[in-house]
Amino acid sequence: SKTLEYTKRLSSIISSRNNVDISFRTPFNSELEISNSDSEELFKKGIDRQSNADDGGVIKKELLESDIIIISSPVYLQNVSVDTKNFIERIGGWSHLFRLAGKFVVTLDVAESNGSDNVSEYLRDIFSYMGGQILHQVSITNSLKDIA
Repeated sequence: SKTLEYTKRLSSIISSRNNVDISFRTPFNSELEISNSDSEELFKKGIDRQSNADDGGVIKKELLESDIIIISSPVYLQNVSVDTKNFIERIGGWSHLFRLAGKFVVTLDVAESNGSDNVSEYLRDIFSYMGGQILHQVSITNSLKDIA
């Protein structure tokens, strides 16, 4: 996908300038079931009972151990992808617990024509609510030449 391609390019640039290790989590290499946790447990206590049944627990551990987090999403109908939305819902309780406090976050959205502004703002807001410090926002809109 173009989003993965651009994410890898961005990660390579960050890695070369900061001497950091990169780990990729995508719907292609990770299993993340749709959230069915009780919202009170998730938002008040941060408990996600599914974390041990899929890769959710490992992904959360990796996020908490990261210095820089790159969150990327294609733009579909002026919004994030269903996979990105599911990921956000699975860590949604962190918006009440500020689990990303002190973490640098870079957002990346890739659109075919429009909707980048909406998605960029959404990702910035969500990860800020979780305590992340937005280091940079990247929005890529493919040109007509790219689409053809």
